[in-house]
Amino acid sequence: MNDIQNSPSHPPVPPRFDDEIDLIDLGLALWHRRVLILVFLVLGLLSGVLAAQLQDAEKKMSAVVLVGHDVNQGEQIPVASTKTASSLLNTSLLPANARKHDDLLNPDDLKIQAKAGESAMVTIAGPVNSETFPALSETVRDAVSGLAAAIDNPLRSRVDSIESSVRQLELELESLMDRDRIEQERKKIEQEITNKENKLANREDDQAYLESEIGRLERMIELQTARAAEIADHLDELRDDVKAISVSTSTEAMTAMLLGNQIQSYRNDLNRANQQITVQFNEARTKMAKAERDQVELQTEKTQAKLELKKFDREVERQTQTLQAQLNEKRGLLQNIQFTSLLNEPQMRVESGHGVVLFAALGLVLGGFVGLFAALMANFISAARERLHGEHEVEE
Repeated sequence: MNDIQNSPSHPPVPPRFDDEIDLIDLGLALWHRRVLILVFLVLGLLSGVLAAQLQDAEKKMSAVVLVGHDVNQGEQIPVASTKTASSLLNTSLLPANARKHDDLLNPDDLKIQAKAGESAMVTIAGPVNSETFPALSETVRDAVSGLAAAIDNPLRSRVDSIESSVRQLELELESLMDRDRIEQERKKIEQEITNKENKLANREDDQAYLESEIGRLERMIELQTARAAEIADHLDELRDDVKAISVSTSTEAMTAMLLGNQIQSYRNDLNRANQQITVQFNEARTKMAKAERDQVELQTEKTQAKLELKKFDREVERQTQTLQAQLNEKRGLLQNIQFTSLLNEPQMRVESGHGVVLFAALGLVLGGFVGLFAALMANFISAARERLHGEHEVEE
């Protein structure tokens, strides 16, 4: 009875809780659980990395083929398109060479394939394993050799033509730069100059002689002129003697005739002497003029020979530079030509199945979700405990 009397007149009312979610309170609650969330993030990241490492590694083979080409003004001109080259490799060359290793490879179902690229490149790639890699590598090498034999014939013809031109130019350059030949040519021209100089010296001697001869003839003309004056005086005396003789007797007539003959003889001697001296003088003048012309011609020839010597040196240098430039051009053309070949040997590389980064990202996301879930569950459990504790205190 006393317990009933002491009990309250109304039943106890439990504390009321608000069922609405307050985002601020939720954020604060998650912030208080940040260590827990961070722990799950780290665990998720480590789990993703570990899962990536545990994945089975995939082995792949790759090789790059350079299609034969020429370069014209900086532009590559392939002997065949990369599509044509890759088609030949896939349809015939790779399967045909794989039959050499039919104990390891299936020619009808090769895993490696050629793919056309840019800049005269073809990539051969596909999955391999340690057992098939040597056989596939040899198959790729043989297939590339077959591709070169099939498409590089125009390039080989061009190379043969250029190499023939290079050999011809090298022979011409070697002949042109032959020191013995150059020295012989120079000596020949120098000898010609020496001969011209000797002839000039002889012409100068002849000219000096002719000058002295002309001087002598001029002195003879002077003497002959004096002699002619004497003869003229003597003739005048003889005429006077003839006039003084009386031709009354035969003796006197003979004397007059003899004097007349002597006068005529003197005249004839004078005329002959004058003619002879005139001829000699004219001949000397003619020889002198000829000697002067010869001297001018020889001087001109000597000058031309010296110019020829300089021209020879310049011509040898010019021809050497021209041949060297042509030779460099041809060699440059040879360097521009590339035959079909393996740009790099077949290589085997190991690749992870999906990549470490992908697994790490997935693990991080999953860890984040688990961490958030754990934080929310911890907050829920804490709130439930507080509610139960409140109800227990009310009951008491």
